[in-house]
Amino acid sequence: AIAMKDFQENVSKLKNLESFRLKFEAKIKATFPEAVIVGEDAPRLAGTTLIGYPGTHGQAVQIELESNDIFVTTSAACTDNQPETSKVLEAMGITDEIGRGVIRISTSYGHSAEDYEKLGMSLIAAYQKLKKIKSF
Repeated sequence: AIAMKDFQENVSKLKNLESFRLKFEAKIKATFPEAVIVGEDAPRLAGTTLIGYPGTHGQAVQIELESNDIFVTTSAACTDNQPETSKVLEAMGITDEIGRGVIRISTSYGHSAEDYEKLGMSLIAAYQKLKKIKSF
């Protein structure tokens, strides 16, 4: 009951969250056109992004982001921290070149535009560093 009340009181903030997410994703795609946002054209949760960069390992991206106090998971929810592409992503047509590098970013209506700005800068720095080293 408390969770439902909290949701009802904050549901209007989801539009803001979605706009932060879309701006963040657009910035990443503008900087790295080869990055893949899984489900980019599908209806998605306001604060969830699955993104991969060809040839990088999700765990390497995860470690880079953790050094900036940003905590993400790898792959699809059912296979976090597995080095191979999850069966869920494979079923969606995601290749190993992308699937092994996918990270899942989950935010909530409590996150701000500034949080997404920090996330964007940190992810750009991680991709710039890691793209120099082809992981597989």
